[in-house]
Amino acid sequence: MPNLDTDVSGSKLTREAMPNPDTDVSGSKLTREAMPNPDTDVSGSKFGGRRLHRPYRETVLRMAMLGALGTVAGCWIGVPSVGDKGQKCFPGDRCLPGLVCRGGQCLSEASSCDKPDPTPDAAGPCQKRACDPATGWENVADTAKDGTPCGTAPDVCHVAPVCGSGVCQAARNAADPKPDAAGPCEKRVCDPSTGWQTIADAAQDGTPCGVGKCADGACFLPIDPGTFTMGAPSSEPGYECGTSCDDETQHQVTISQGFDLEATDVTQGEWQSLMGNNPSYFSSCGSACPVEQVSWWDAVAYANALSAKEDVQPCYTLSGCAGKPGDGQYSCSSATFAGLSCTGYRLPTEAEWEYAARAGTTTGTYNGTTDSSHLNCEEPNSVLDPIAWFCGNDGKTAKPVGQKQPNAWGLYDMLGNVWQWVWDRYADYPSGPVTDPMGPSTGPGRVDRGGSWFVNASYARAADRAGVNPAYRNKDLGFRLARSRP
Repeated sequence: MPNLDTDVSGSKLTREAMPNPDTDVSGSKLTREAMPNPDTDVSGSKFGGRRLHRPYRETVLRMAMLGALGTVAGCWIGVPSVGDKGQKCFPGDRCLPGLVCRGGQCLSEASSCDKPDPTPDAAGPCQKRACDPATGWENVADTAKDGTPCGTAPDVCHVAPVCGSGVCQAARNAADPKPDAAGPCEKRVCDPSTGWQTIADAAQDGTPCGVGKCADGACFLPIDPGTFTMGAPSSEPGYECGTSCDDETQHQVTISQGFDLEATDVTQGEWQSLMGNNPSYFSSCGSACPVEQVSWWDAVAYANALSAKEDVQPCYTLSGCAGKPGDGQYSCSSATFAGLSCTGYRLPTEAEWEYAARAGTTTGTYNGTTDSSHLNCEEPNSVLDPIAWFCGNDGKTAKPVGQKQPNAWGLYDMLGNVWQWVWDRYADYPSGPVTDPMGPSTGPGRVDRGGSWFVNASYARAADRAGVNPAYRNKDLGFRLARSRP
């Protein structure tokens, strides 16, 4: 092409020698009357018997003006025919009717980018959705906040809850260099600002757990040995003596061996995962709600099943069993307990349960003593409301575990929500001090503790106890597990 600073012969084409765009190549004025009619072709004849649309009208004018310049330079300087579909265009250019200049091309006005993304969730890890005017919506590689492209090593981006919550943070997304460093009830996580670290784990139901042991998504908290006063004085609000006051007679109990106790009641999710069914009446409450409608036989069968899964000693020998745990019919003729030296999972003894429920307190609840004028379902209860579900603040259904305040030892729902089975048979208390009691060796009923969402505040006390048939099931009756420490 000719150098715009020289003519085709090589001589300087000075700006004075260049044609004036307001005159023709001979120097005479190129008046608008002399210019081609934008409604006709350059010879003046009608173009196809119809008027040219504006993009072509402007193109014709450009061609006429640039044609003059190109002729003077000794050659024709090519001008793209702006307007055709797919033709390159520049800001300010216009395209044929029905087309618009977008992304450097004349494209259809009805571009898919003018419409919402039809599949906004289609992007995978380290991808995002973007719209190309020529191709429409598609997945493209995302970019880290720090500008580092992600999606390929070494800056691998992961989906939450791994490092960076799905956002690449350069080297912070490298694999954990110490994946086995977490201890019991701990897990490894990566903080974008500090890197990989060990933090307290949480049970599947969201219950905080920082110490003790974890099993099948459940947290077990350590309960140290100690001595406490079991039972309640007859003056305690809610205490109902009946025909005999012996069943809450105060007496000294020593727990000589530490044990681990589940932080919450066994949940429906835990039961379903291990046993393959869900006996709960309130199954729609969800996996974080306590399993209920389980008999004492169901509870000890679950404990043995968890021991088998963890490959530890089963604590119960069951005989004469019929049905399947959780089917509403399961029961056995006898159960033999291996004792507190058993290393597997088991129900807490009645003394262990009350010792853990009190968590060092001596009042009716681990939040104080309930006012005797606020025991009914209709009455608000400032002592019980923060720690327990009972008929006074619910009375309709079981609730997800761990929603109320725990006691001082980190245990949730020791009072209220659902009653909890323990190992012991029901009998009157002794009058003197005892160590590690496990109840009588014979008797028709098994003890349940803690009250429930269905009953009033009188039953949601650390000392309250009831004895029922071990085959009994109800929609406010569940359990939690314990495990002896070596």
